[in-house]
Amino acid sequence: MDTYEHVTRHIGEMPAGPDSGAIFDFDGTIIDGFSAFIFLREQLKKGHITPLGLAEVVATIANYKLGMVSFSGLMDVGAKVLSRVSEDDYQQFSEEVYEDYIKAIVYPEARALISAHLKKGHTVAIVSSATPYQSRWLVIWVSSIFIVQIMKLKMVNLPGVF
Repeated sequence: MDTYEHVTRHIGEMPAGPDSGAIFDFDGTIIDGFSAFIFLREQLKKGHITPLGLAEVVATIANYKLGMVSFSGLMDVGAKVLSRVSEDDYQQFSEEVYEDYIKAIVYPEARALISAHLKKGHTVAIVSSATPYQSRWLVIWVSSIFIVQIMKLKMVNLPGVF
């Protein structure tokens, strides 16, 4: 018996094919926690962000949640605090964060649900508000479980810098 059969049993009863689908949010649903917090912690450790920059990000997140800052304002602050980091270095950093932290906190039940949907030929979508730089880990992860379409936020920046 499959360890997570109690979680996936209903999927086996669904019609096969791409007309059936499942949508999953990444943070808090597929993984235990929020990847942004892991990224912030690791950026602070690596010196990608200063303690003052971290405080600015946290204040901006609070203001965003209160409706006082727009999503683009939130992204502006995120890019500003990374102004000293090269794009290549940040992409490499993202892959390291996935390998060292994110991969370990994927809920096995979520993995089982996604795999069960894929076995039935269902359309599977994973939603994330991560930036393309943060979502490198998402691309790596979904590639490892055979999801072929990825739609993500598009950011415009100067070549090689934030």
